Amino acid sequence: MPSYALILSLLAGLAAADGITLQLFDGPSCNQDSLHPDGVVANVASNPGADKDGSGCVAHEFNSSRAIDISPGFQCNLYSDASCQNFLYAVTAQDGCDGGPGGGVICFNQALFENPFAESSAQITVGNKVLTSNSYVSNTVSDGIGNACGNNGCDPTNKASAAFIHFNQEGTQTVSVSGNYDNGDQRDYMKGLLLDVLEKTKTNMQVDTRGSAETDDITVDVFSFYQVVINDKNGNNQAQMSITLDVTTNPAKEGDCGIVGTIEGAALGEVPAVGGLLAKAFELTCEKAG
Repeated sequence: MPSYALILSLLAGLAAADGITLQLFDGPSCNQDSLHPDGVVANVASNPGADKDGSGCVAHEFNSSRAIDISPGFQCNLYSDASCQNFLYAVTAQDGCDGGPGGGVICFNQALFENPFAESSAQITVGNKVLTSNSYVSNTVSDGIGNACGNNGCDPTNKASAAFIHFNQEGTQTVSVSGNYDNGDQRDYMKGLLLDVLEKTKTNMQVDTRGSAETDDITVDVFSFYQVVINDKNGNNQAQMSITLDVTTNPAKEGDCGIVGTIEGAALGEVPAVGGLLAKAFELTCEKAG
């Protein structure tokens, strides 16, 4: 089946951070000793391939430390023990030698703790079919998310339905939602993205002169499927949510993906953050059956 995709990408927020490296010294003032001419007994660095870019707990005795190659948002936590349980202090800047003995270090990207989506991409897809709905379709979709989705995932069997009369035909508008994520903030951020795309891709707004049940008699065409998948910079899935709409009075028909090309890329980045969550890059795709 031939298909085409209209893709727009947006890079938003801070530039990707490179990492941090912490030098550990045997001496108390980041100085040399007889066994280590440069004074360094170990280097501990963040790991861009790991969760939160973390190094994991690195067990090594030291008496002083110094950060090098530090990028914004990164830090190292130093501990008195080899299992990294007893916190001593954090190194967040290249501010010279930090004294104090210890036994363990963890270096990581603090920005990813504050915003797990800081280096993630949101891949949004709208389906290849459209259907005629009412001007309150966003409310029905919002109700659908509320019915189906808890703090960790969505149950697509908990659908939201609303009566819909169109051209004197009595029917039902139904929304089903599926998804998985870690918490309510991730859920609500994806909800905001999907509702924003739904509003921006409405087409064919018109007055139903033959008996729509809506008080303003306005109908609109919307896509029957919306999905957002959020992946980290390594391509690992962090969260996703999809919405399927159905109206019994008028089955979905082939739509026009051209509306996707009219959406300004910056607009997706302007969807408000929730609990500090805000994706860095966006890709919006519409596939059309040939």
